[in-house]
Amino acid sequence: MRKKNGFIAISLIYSFFLVFLMTLSATLLNYAHNRVLVNSVVNETKDYLNDHAESDDTKLKRKNYNAKESVSYGGLTWLVLKDNSVENSVTLVLNRSLTSSEINTIITNLQFNMTFTNDRIKMCSIAMNDYYCYYTNASYYRQYNWQNSIIKTIVEEWLKMQNPLQKAITRNSLVLMPVMVNGVTDTSYIRIMDLTEGGLIGDVNTWLYTYATLSSGISYVKASNGSNVSTLTERTIRPVIQVKKN
Repeated sequence: MRKKNGFIAISLIYSFFLVFLMTLSATLLNYAHNRVLVNSVVNETKDYLNDHAESDDTKLKRKNYNAKESVSYGGLTWLVLKDNSVENSVTLVLNRSLTSSEINTIITNLQFNMTFTNDRIKMCSIAMNDYYCYYTNASYYRQYNWQNSIIKTIVEEWLKMQNPLQKAITRNSLVLMPVMVNGVTDTSYIRIMDLTEGGLIGDVNTWLYTYATLSSGISYVKASNGSNVSTLTERTIRPVIQVKKN
């Protein structure tokens, strides 16, 4: 009788132990599942808030824009060059020129052997790469051409440094713009102004992609914080983008 009672007692203990283990396992599994769900919701919420915060500054309202109107986009201030109503987009130019600090950062990152002197930097000289300067001969070697210019390289590298604008490209909010110079068409998310656009905002001291002539003088890329531009070889850089209305 004692053996029988002992067996029953042990059986009950094992049964309660098994029930305890099963309950504990179920609780742990449920906890792990809930934790996965919570983490998923938290991550989705973070992504939504981040996208929402960024998109507020990279959205252009659906309305009619006037030339030279000031707008904020990507954390920067721009001036309207043209409202492209058919394409439902707006062409914008930065309301300032690139600074010597911005340009210096770019040429340092690209390891260009160039330095500023009196707020100027040589765009083309006899010692520079033929790819940028179209070397012809020892006395005729300096040519500005948009497709192969250092200016194009600088604005494209500047665009890469603008995180909000990179997000806008990812969201397909920026428009690829065709630029034709001397019968050659180039497309990019960024460029500089043409002659008409420069005249529209009254800036005669900035580089235009329509300048494609040979020059026997040294050309310069000029920053915004310096003396007034006095010659055709000394001009500033103002990026241009085309943005879709949202």
